[in-house]
Amino acid sequence: MVSGTTVQEAITLNMLEALEAIDGPPDFAKRLTIYRMGGNILGVPQLPCAILIDAGADEEDGAANGTIQCSRRFDVVIGVQSSDSGWAADIQAVCADVAAELRRDWTRGGNAHTTRVDFEDIWDAPAEGEQPVAGGHVSVTVIYRHLYTDPTFAV
Repeated sequence: MVSGTTVQEAITLNMLEALEAIDGPPDFAKRLTIYRMGGNILGVPQLPCAILIDAGADEEDGAANGTIQCSRRFDVVIGVQSSDSGWAADIQAVCADVAAELRRDWTRGGNAHTTRVDFEDIWDAPAEGEQPVAGGHVSVTVIYRHLYTDPTFAV
């Protein structure tokens, strides 16, 4: 039985720390609540927020060399109330900060070979009679390897 933190979990924790380090502008980026979950920003208790979603991985079996290579996709979804006219620029600024912060340590604390930002987009979802919400989405792929018989050992 393997004990300890898996490489996958260490990478996820590193990404959460990177998101916590984002410190504005705009002002709401300084007070983002960070969630780790599957779901959407319409179901969170507090805005502004960022949600880190593990969207799954493709694995390449490297039994011949004793490793497994993983290509894991993460989605970072940012949500704010879009009550003012500057919401698009604000969301774009936060998406850019998320991408820059995740590129700062592309090795995810020495556990990954690379971190690639695949795309960024923004959207607005005003709901009739409800608080208007705007969002951003940053899709990221992290490529890493671990031992074939031990997912806690990065190679």
